[in-house]
Amino acid sequence: MRYMYPAIFTCKRDKHMIVADFPDIAGCRAYGHTMEEAMESARVALCRTLLELEERSEFFPPPSDSTLLRLQNRGCTICVVVADTRHIRLDRELRMKEAASWNQKKHAVSHGSRLQHLFEFKG
Repeated sequence: MRYMYPAIFTCKRDKHMIVADFPDIAGCRAYGHTMEEAMESARVALCRTLLELEERSEFFPPPSDSTLLRLQNRGCTICVVVADTRHIRLDRELRMKEAASWNQKKHAVSHGSRLQHLFEFKG
């Protein structure tokens, strides 16, 4: 599914970081040293959090009005972040298949070396 939620980006000068908070999604926060890093980190964090909510069939709160957030959070940057949970789900499935394939290859190699050791000519 594709979702769009506003994030509040706050520059933490003392830590040289940009923090992204999603006011509608409890516990969803991201960081970056640049705005680009913070945006990408926010997208990934939102995708993972929403995917977890999808899989648990939990309630999705409606997104806040970004205009209202701008009025309430002067001095911060408000951006709408687009999250597509299909991409995260497909990526996770691909990684699981790759891990299973790697595991099978690893076991095939170890069994092969064991068999080779059994059938070595000892003369």
